[in-house]
Amino acid sequence: ACESLAAQADQIETSEPDRSADLREKAIALYHGNYLEQAYYDWAADEQDRLKQIYVNALTKLSDRYLASHESLRAVHVLRRAIQIQPGAEGLHRRLFRAYAATSNWQALTEHYRELSESLLETTGLKPERKTRELYEHLLARRDQPIRSEGPEIAGT
Repeated sequence: ACESLAAQADQIETSEPDRSADLREKAIALYHGNYLEQAYYDWAADEQDRLKQIYVNALTKLSDRYLASHESLRAVHVLRRAIQIQPGAEGLHRRLFRAYAATSNWQALTEHYRELSESLLETTGLKPERKTRELYEHLLARRDQPIRSEGPEIAGT
């Protein structure tokens, strides 16, 4: 059911964005963790990953919709859920940076960047990607200016 609702939302995303967002919210509500989470089965791993990706995609697209409609706090909430599933996906972190900036929550933005940097250094020995560092610096530099939450800056983040 989650997969079907997410697919329906994708089909009407441009023609009926509000209905698409509603369908995504319903799809997200139906996700209750990994498929067959109680026990590990080799044969279930691919299906778990596929369903997780559908869930994260639904959260990501819903966050974009929330940012475009100036519901930045809702975007923060769904992006944090997506990051719990895929903590290494820096594109999700960049989207969250934009959501924090759109809410003018500079402390949360700074703390999140610090946590991301520490986590990456600890797990991979690397700094955040250049795009991530540049976005963080750009947002902080524009701290006193209104932040656009929609448009091409969101695409590809």
